[in-house]
Amino acid sequence: MCFSILSNTIMNSSYYVIYEVFFLCCKSIVLKVSRK
Repeated sequence: MCFSILSNTIMNSSYYVIYEVFFLCCKSIVLKVSRK
């Protein structure tokens, strides 16, 4: 039980990190395009 909760939390946090990185990449791409 405890292990499944722990793995669930790890999965959720990793998804959150992936989302953050994706958002930052999109932001930087938009900034580069708008500078041109």
